[in-house]
Amino acid sequence: MTRIRKTLTCGLVLLCLPLLYGRLAAAQPAKPAQSVVLPALEQPAQTPVSVPSPPVVSALAATLPESAKLPLDPAVRTGVLANGLTYFVRHNARPEKRAEIWLAVNAGSTLEDDDQQGLAHFVEHMAFRGTKNFKKLEIINFMERIGMKFGPDINAYTSFDETVYMLTVPTDDAAVVEKALAILYDWACNVSFDDQDIDTERGVVVEEWRLGRGAEARMRDKQFPTLFKGSRYAERLTIGRKEIIETAPHDAIRRFYRDWYRPDLMAVIVVGEVDPERIEQSIRTRFASLENPQKPRPRTLFPVPDHAETLVSTATDPEATSTRVAVYYKLPKRPFITVADYRRNLVEGLYHGMVPAARPAVPVRVFRFGLVRSHARPRLSDCRGPGSQAGAWAGDTPHRAGTRGRERVRFLRARPDQEAVSSQPRNNLPGARQDRV
Repeated sequence: MTRIRKTLTCGLVLLCLPLLYGRLAAAQPAKPAQSVVLPALEQPAQTPVSVPSPPVVSALAATLPESAKLPLDPAVRTGVLANGLTYFVRHNARPEKRAEIWLAVNAGSTLEDDDQQGLAHFVEHMAFRGTKNFKKLEIINFMERIGMKFGPDINAYTSFDETVYMLTVPTDDAAVVEKALAILYDWACNVSFDDQDIDTERGVVVEEWRLGRGAEARMRDKQFPTLFKGSRYAERLTIGRKEIIETAPHDAIRRFYRDWYRPDLMAVIVVGEVDPERIEQSIRTRFASLENPQKPRPRTLFPVPDHAETLVSTATDPEATSTRVAVYYKLPKRPFITVADYRRNLVEGLYHGMVPAARPAVPVRVFRFGLVRSHARPRLSDCRGPGSQAGAWAGDTPHRAGTRGRERVRFLRARPDQEAVSSQPRNNLPGARQDRV
């Protein structure tokens, strides 16, 4: 499945920006009035001009203690059904007459058994091959009939930790929105997994695997065992193993779906120009019938062990088009719950933003990533020309305190399988990629 991501038309969590403005307003004195000196014969009487201080945007924001929890946007309607399914609904008028409708499943490739490597992604593909109420390619055909396109408006992705299905639909017809919710329901519990369709889809997934086997993927595969040393992430790349994709028994694919596609691991998100009350009631009515297994498998969170020593990984490839050097600091994920957490995030963001400015002659950039759900990874990156990449991941060493970082908070996902690429290449170290961990 082509991984085309779209940002929700509006974020669901209020990050209390008025707090920043309120504090700045309180700390910044009013500027004195400015006067203009004219020639003596022409100078008029001066009238003092007052320059107002920046307004306090929110009285609530100005008075919240740092220990207070960040409030949820009051425009968001949220709840948890008796079966454990969570939902979020928010009205948003831009773009007009459109809604994003997502099904997020808290299950990805780290939950695959040894004989299922690559099948979490395969299940995602099969959801578009047909369900109980939408046969064969009827889902795609329906979306195209209402003017939506496969890719931009109907898509999905699978990562280490989650699988997310995404629809964009017009909202001028309430029946279309209801049908989109019906599609999500069928994805949640009624994917067909027809034997012939499974075998047909094998070639599609293998082709996706083949297209991803460029220089970047080959070097990444050499580096991930170092980056994720001692962790399940090192052995569960989302695309999986080609031999398993080609030969996995049909029931191995169905088994992943039975084990992990269950309401206590799901969330439904609807954001757009909709009636939130009506959508909330529709979700409650439609998804309440989903049932969890009698003996559900535990949803394990897999850690990435720390290390005292600095680990080094060097990868080369003759088809690499740039030389990159990177230093990674693996840090435990810290909470992002209170006003103090938000303030710390702002301060750290300013710090990381100022590091490159301190050395303007060196093409250095600092990034803060969600590594996995349990760790963050600030990265110091330097591009040095075609053919190589170098980097370092540091363990629990004294100098780590100087580059503290926090996992970037994202509503649905952390994407450890995507790395930012620094720019301004220089010709140096051709043909090598090195990482220090």
